[in-house]
Amino acid sequence: MIPPVRALGWTALGGTIVMCSSDRLVHFSLAVSIVALTVASTKSLKTIKTFVTISLPLLVPLILIHGLVNPQFEMNARMWSVPYRQEGITFALSVYSNLAVFLAIATGWANVNRDEFFDWMVACRVPVFLVGLVGQSIAMVILIEKRGRAVLKAQTARGIPTGPNWRHRLRALPSVILPVVTSLINEADQRSTALWSRGFLEYEFAAKDLPFGGFREIGWVAASIILPAAIDFSLRA
Repeated sequence: MIPPVRALGWTALGGTIVMCSSDRLVHFSLAVSIVALTVASTKSLKTIKTFVTISLPLLVPLILIHGLVNPQFEMNARMWSVPYRQEGITFALSVYSNLAVFLAIATGWANVNRDEFFDWMVACRVPVFLVGLVGQSIAMVILIEKRGRAVLKAQTARGIPTGPNWRHRLRALPSVILPVVTSLINEADQRSTALWSRGFLEYEFAAKDLPFGGFREIGWVAASIILPAAIDFSLRA
């Protein structure tokens, strides 16, 4: 698992670079670096599969919409009667490179132990309302995951095609997402009342003491900027 301070450092660094730099190669190289460091930290290639699975469905529609269809970009040529828009493809790659950074950071956070993250925030004297907000978010993520799997099995049992074809999965997506979202919204009022009645956020949390992080974690965070800095230097030279 990844220490919380390492994922937090990647988040701060990634947000800063995205806001301060407009070069898509720098952004994409940063995303690749974070994914590679996550693989090195966890010693598992699952992170690469996760990153590709969630990022590729975003890249393909962006290129098709802006590189072929979007009339705001000038058409440069036609390939087999299909319009080709170079500016649209450049725009699509720029948008994707920004998204890739945050998706890479998300894959890093997915490998952070939730209980350790909660204890780490308490040990670092994070304000109670932020601890409660993050704690509720973590709990909701787990609940959404379990509820989504249950709804998916229920829809499959009803005869709705949910796979293995990707077209079936896309068509079944609304029938899975809508019941999960509506059920969670309906339960929000009851959940908040139950938490308030039990004194949630009225008392300090008790957790084991964890260190903030040392020079080793600074090295892991700094390593993610080596490749983007080298590419940026080569582009400026």
